[in-house]
Amino acid sequence: MTKFEINRESAELEAQRLIESEWADRGLPVDPTYIARAIGVKVFEMTFPDDVSGLLKYFEGGKTPAIFVNSKTSVSRQRFTVAHELGHFVLNARQNPDDGMLDGDVFYRNGNSSNGTDPVEVFANQFAAELLMPRRFVQLLVNSKKSDLVLAADFDVSVAAMNNRLDNLKIKLEKVAG
Repeated sequence: MTKFEINRESAELEAQRLIESEWADRGLPVDPTYIARAIGVKVFEMTFPDDVSGLLKYFEGGKTPAIFVNSKTSVSRQRFTVAHELGHFVLNARQNPDDGMLDGDVFYRNGNSSNGTDPVEVFANQFAAELLMPRRFVQLLVNSKKSDLVLAADFDVSVAAMNNRLDNLKIKLEKVAG
């Protein structure tokens, strides 16, 4: 079996596959909670310390994955967190297709998740960006929209997330915010 490469391209490809198989032609915005539940990942809200956005935890001998999101964060942050943790789930499944995970294995999304140094966190962030703001839809809509604010509303993400996505895709657009 070929080793699965952890990089931005593989993250985007995995997100695209999941959109095609579980979201199909449902349009925007993509609902990461719907997709998670469709592939057997439970999603719950709970209260965490302010520096924790959410986590992925495995139960029942590693067979039952669950994402927990911080109920104190904004809806757009919760959506990104679910997508990010879903990225961890997909990566774990690709790296350990036969072994599964251990009961109690936990993956956190916190402030360090976005610093860009840990390849696993970069994968999860890129996966989340592609899942919530698919490249093909960004490229289609960018020509008809006037600002980052309008695009962020279309994708139901924060303006900061939209601007990061536009920067990663090297798309220049009028920035109303940030």
